[in-house]
Amino acid sequence: MKDIRMTKESVSSVLYDLQGTLGGVVETSGRDKILRVNNAMAVGEIRAVHLFGRIDALIYDITFLEEINYSITEDDENLLYFLFFHKGYMLQKSAEEKDYITLKEMHHNLFYLEREFEHHAKLPANIRLQYIVINTSLLLQIDDLNKPFLLNSSFREYIEQNMNNGYFHFAGGIDISANKVAESLWASHSSEVLNQLQIHSTVLQILVSQIKYFENVFLSNIDTTRKEYHKEIAAIDNYINLHIDQNFKLKDLQLAAGINATKLQQIINNTYGLSANNYILKLKMDFAASLLLNPSLNISEVSYKIGFNNRSYFSKKFQEYSGSLPSEYRKSHLEK
Repeated sequence: MKDIRMTKESVSSVLYDLQGTLGGVVETSGRDKILRVNNAMAVGEIRAVHLFGRIDALIYDITFLEEINYSITEDDENLLYFLFFHKGYMLQKSAEEKDYITLKEMHHNLFYLEREFEHHAKLPANIRLQYIVINTSLLLQIDDLNKPFLLNSSFREYIEQNMNNGYFHFAGGIDISANKVAESLWASHSSEVLNQLQIHSTVLQILVSQIKYFENVFLSNIDTTRKEYHKEIAAIDNYINLHIDQNFKLKDLQLAAGINATKLQQIINNTYGLSANNYILKLKMDFAASLLLNPSLNISEVSYKIGFNNRSYFSKKFQEYSGSLPSEYRKSHLEK
């Protein structure tokens, strides 16, 4: 097991810190850098991509051959970052949190971090990791912009409210269109100029697509007259999405949101017009619907990924939810 500690001054500095532990060679392609490793520590590559302004990204396609403990202190002001898992998993927590959360395939996470904020990750051995971290400070510099950049007013308001907490994250599904676009990030290992431009375009498409997904799935469901519930709603949705492949209890949601059973039912009903159990089922079915658009997953795998061990029962509930069986839903949508 290796420990890596760093203060992130830039995405390029991350590569050099990793190189100090993993070895390998850092190549330069324009303003971007690529760490290629093929030794007893790791096999694969990590790309540091600079887009424009204050938007950049780290693209991981690597297998660590032993577990890596990764501690990083942010050196940037008010960093907002989006983490997308395409393959594999990792464990992550802030320095103030006792327990790690598991971030895995098809998970999207939105984090807000203050300068000098420290967070930790455990990267597993012998698991191919394909994920992208898109960082930006520009989106938070609201006073410097005449018009909102990328974010609609609801999203910007949500961020501003949560900035007061110093740290927050939202875990949800990945927009299937963003996931399809993301596959091209790992399809090419070329550092030619045209390939570099394609990577930049792909990263931006993913960011825009995922912001729209966040707005449609999360923010559109929040009644703006009940802003006092934002913190509890975020905690509830965060817990459900992080544990969507498990059969958790309502008591777990109460503990996550710090509320009693009556308050839990009240908040979910007032916000979404559903009981707590039906809201959990809705999120599971929404996630299943997106997974069904991935032809590499069979129906049983989709069922398992939302916490249903019985495929027949999953098919029954999905038909009640969507009006069609999972196989029919997949066929009708993939043929469009």
